[in-house]
Amino acid sequence: MSQRKVESTLFCHMNDQFVGTLTSRLNNLSFRYSEHWLNSEFGRAISVSLPLTDQAYSGDAVNAYFDNLLPDSTEVRKHIVDRLGAKSTKPFDLLAAVGKDCIGALTFTNSPESTPVPNTEVVPLNDAQIGKLVADSRTGKTLGMQPNEGFRFSLAGAQEKTALTFWKGQWGVPVGRTPTTHILKPRILTRPGEPDLSSSVENEWFCMRVIQLLGLPVAHTTIDSFNGEDVLVVERFDRKIVGEKIYRLPQEDFCQALGIAGGSKYEEHGGPSAKDIMQVLSTSIAAVSDRDTFMSAQLLYWLFAAIDGHAKNFSLALTPNGYRLTPLYDVLSAHGFAQIGNLHPKKIKMAMAVNSKNRHYHWHTIFPRHWATHAKSLGYNPERMDSVIADITGKLGNCLDIASEEAASISARAEQTAEAIRAGTLKALQRFSV
Repeated sequence: MSQRKVESTLFCHMNDQFVGTLTSRLNNLSFRYSEHWLNSEFGRAISVSLPLTDQAYSGDAVNAYFDNLLPDSTEVRKHIVDRLGAKSTKPFDLLAAVGKDCIGALTFTNSPESTPVPNTEVVPLNDAQIGKLVADSRTGKTLGMQPNEGFRFSLAGAQEKTALTFWKGQWGVPVGRTPTTHILKPRILTRPGEPDLSSSVENEWFCMRVIQLLGLPVAHTTIDSFNGEDVLVVERFDRKIVGEKIYRLPQEDFCQALGIAGGSKYEEHGGPSAKDIMQVLSTSIAAVSDRDTFMSAQLLYWLFAAIDGHAKNFSLALTPNGYRLTPLYDVLSAHGFAQIGNLHPKKIKMAMAVNSKNRHYHWHTIFPRHWATHAKSLGYNPERMDSVIADITGKLGNCLDIASEEAASISARAEQTAEAIRAGTLKALQRFSV
């Protein structure tokens, strides 16, 4: 009788460099940096929670880092097992199946041998094929392709999505080790008894466009349609094109950076708080601007009623010299749903608390007077917070107007959604005039 294998290893690579080994022994994970990586000019920690060392890591930080590379949805994880033959829904087995293209720069293989970054190669897709991929992603077939077609990737997060490579004016499926360059997010399906979120594509585009107009770093997005399937197309900022090659850029979200399981991404559920994030950003290589950006986002998300600003929706870019905040991403306004659906404003809760004498999660209980106290509790100068408030409140109205005009040129649905968000945001903004 053959003995069951008690230890398995995946080899972690970053572009053309061997980074380390991820080992599963009796379902316990450990990670060790390779000697090559420790001595490489490209060497850097894969996570703030896993500093460079020649010792093996195990425990919560390892589990949190690698688990957070995978989709949040249990249903999607089960589909990886069903469609791609992963041995189980455990992180190690899932990464063995889909670890060729993850968020950030790590890829997972069965060999420690690294090879040069290949020239970009894609299989072109037509409009109908992309439409089918998008439709499949909304029915749980998030990986899009059949097992024998070789395209396997992992996108962290809760919302259904797929990813493709846009190369020389053509959408396609990446071949071999070619990375994806864009994430395609379809409309969120409305389920019985839940708020109507079907305007999610227009909602997120509008929020991101306003953030861009305000001058804050944000992922670039557009709205497109493939064979009748509307999608938000998000350009990946963890990719870089150099000549004929696409390089993966290392990044991690704040659950990974702080060693927190993705299931605890909301502060109220034990996840990272604004104070935790500000403490990490205090040692960023761009600490002043990063902390300003994060506080701007905190204020703006409240004005937007952007209630999903949890720790997995803020990330760090990891460089050889240190880390810094990535562009903002995944911003949806509850105003765009509350005005046209059945989401009552008093039910809206923020992902991170605003601190005064109490911790305020409910959107309607947060007022302008709380922001100075909140800033102070985070170790952020209240006078600097006043400058952030003045800057955003001074420019926001005009930015809303510009983005609304642009939305009207896209579609009636985009115009309606933009007007709902604009009206709700302006109403919140009026609190600063009282």
